[in-house]
Amino acid sequence: MGKEKKITKQDILKYRGYKFYKEKSDGSFEILRFTGWIESDDGEFSLSVMNVDTKFNFEISYNELKENYTPIKPEGIASFNIVYMDTTKDKLKDVLILMYKSIELAIGLNEPFLVCRQSINDFFSDFVVKDVANNNLVGVSCTRDNCPTNVDYKYLMSCSGIQRSDIINYYKDDTMDDLLECLDVSKYDKVLNQLYEDHIPYAKDIIAAQAGRVSDGWCRDLKTFLQINNVMADFNSMNNIIGIDFKLSEYLETRESGVKEMTDPARLFLSEVLKVNVTETRVTEYNYSIDMSKFNNANYTLIRDKENKLYIVVYLQSGQFLEDELREEIDKLDVTDKLRLAYYNKYSKMEK
Repeated sequence: MGKEKKITKQDILKYRGYKFYKEKSDGSFEILRFTGWIESDDGEFSLSVMNVDTKFNFEISYNELKENYTPIKPEGIASFNIVYMDTTKDKLKDVLILMYKSIELAIGLNEPFLVCRQSINDFFSDFVVKDVANNNLVGVSCTRDNCPTNVDYKYLMSCSGIQRSDIINYYKDDTMDDLLECLDVSKYDKVLNQLYEDHIPYAKDIIAAQAGRVSDGWCRDLKTFLQINNVMADFNSMNNIIGIDFKLSEYLETRESGVKEMTDPARLFLSEVLKVNVTETRVTEYNYSIDMSKFNNANYTLIRDKENKLYIVVYLQSGQFLEDELREEIDKLDVTDKLRLAYYNKYSKMEK
């Protein structure tokens, strides 16, 4: 038999962001996430992991993780990149984020579903501002589905080279904060802050730009950049999730059978979002033990609420969707100001 291949740090790093589970004596499960830090000592590797429930960080040996825990298959990968934008001596850098679906990678489709970039004109803002010719807003996140037809999707990824690339495996119930816990954010903050400083002399309000963290779409840090460009909304879209701006638990009631269902306001809200006449719902909080293939023959959707809890909502529909009649029902309940989709309005202060 041939000699077994020696495991390297790069081999292990492919699993950054991976979650692993182990059943405990009481029947519950402990879930750990590999956050990406590795230390080697005479061929033995210690890995940084975080308990998903308690958020407690600690070290565990590679062998213990491999022998005592079972990996959970991720939904895809997020690629965080620091790229070069030119070939000059003092190369300009940019931050470029790409996200891929595992199922697409498996069939050889290597085009990212989501692209987010700092040093690019925000073409979505052209639909909002009155004076398009003088619109200098930058930073954008988009998917293959919502990229405007007049924009070359592949152009969003163009660069002259890559200085750094970090791959993180993601899951449906992840948030951007979850992914950032697996990343050395300081490397990206440094690049973004330099771009921000370079922009200040050209800002519309230089004093405000110097004191602030966001100016004309430029951001000093990665977390802010992801937030104002609504990357979470695109991430939800990529994973067929509806993001809502309220706590779903406050709009659930329990039947005699113990099954949870949406109250009328939430059911009508779902009807409006899905554009179907929803008559009945069954709501379950999402977890990794659920076999999603069991829902293939049912109408269902995933919902992420204000608390970042992910739910599976199975629903029945009947009859024709009549938008005007639905609107009348919703107005009678007077909940339109409370039940909204989750969306960060980057353009709220822009001239309409």
